[in-house]
Amino acid sequence: LVNKVGRWTTLRMDLSTVLKEGDRIVQFIGDGIDTLGDVITFPPIHIHHLHIVFKNVSHTFETHGDYQIDRDGYSTYVPEGYCAVTPRQFQQRRSKAKFMVVAQFNDVRFSHSKGMVNVATGSNE
Repeated sequence: LVNKVGRWTTLRMDLSTVLKEGDRIVQFIGDGIDTLGDVITFPPIHIHHLHIVFKNVSHTFETHGDYQIDRDGYSTYVPEGYCAVTPRQFQQRRSKAKFMVVAQFNDVRFSHSKGMVNVATGSNE
């Protein structure tokens, strides 16, 4: 994924193969990261929104660029002693249940800035 200065990027990704039936979610962190796994802050990246669609609920977990950042970044915790459990449908090919990320972000660097490192390949643009 390559960001270009001043451009908006929309990302939709199916995550249904990431979790297995019965897995438990206790925390969600929705940040942009670089190739080393370090959080990319604002600026240079403004996360307009990052939504996790889980059990067909479009805002199960979410990040918005105007949210308060805590020590873990943009994070959401399930209350202590509780968790979200992955349902069986995610492992079935024809299931209508969804587990996906839908995100939109923009690169707010100055127009004379060089391209950011490509997270997928490690190249510069």
